[in-house]
Amino acid sequence: MSLRLARGWAVVGVVALLLRSAISLAGTGWSTTVARGLSPWEWVGLCAVVGLFVWGEGVRALARVWVPFVMGRVRALGAPGTSPRSELRYALAPLWVVGLVASERRILARAWTAVTAIVIAILLVRRTPDPWRGMIQLGVSGALLVGAATLAVCYLREFSLAPSPRRAGCRLKG
Repeated sequence: MSLRLARGWAVVGVVALLLRSAISLAGTGWSTTVARGLSPWEWVGLCAVVGLFVWGEGVRALARVWVPFVMGRVRALGAPGTSPRSELRYALAPLWVVGLVASERRILARAWTAVTAIVIAILLVRRTPDPWRGMIQLGVSGALLVGAATLAVCYLREFSLAPSPRRAGCRLKG
């Protein structure tokens, strides 16, 4: 597998996972909130929850911190001195760029702690009554869409056919 293909597979795999999750959460959230009808105060709550999740998790956490981390790992995927099992790393590229396999202990610990926290959050949100559960699901869906879009744009900017030093990197300012 070529380096270019492995990098593309890594980003497409991660973006696909984020989009699948976002679409699934949006469908469930929509059916438990908007489709059932909301009171005026619940609409205010929905807007606040979605806004907080999109800004707090989507922009501040995913776009500004996590996407640059993933893009750094995408760049490092074919760095000189990589392990002799680079074909396996290429095959597992989506998992490798998010730090879930074949990484330093610190990165592995952080990635698996995040996975554990997400699972716990899912279990807690499942116990939340409607329509609040749906509002949270719509907010998380929006945040995941921001993360997926940011990762896709950063990848295209950095690894397009005509790379330019002005387009390198994807750190959001603000």
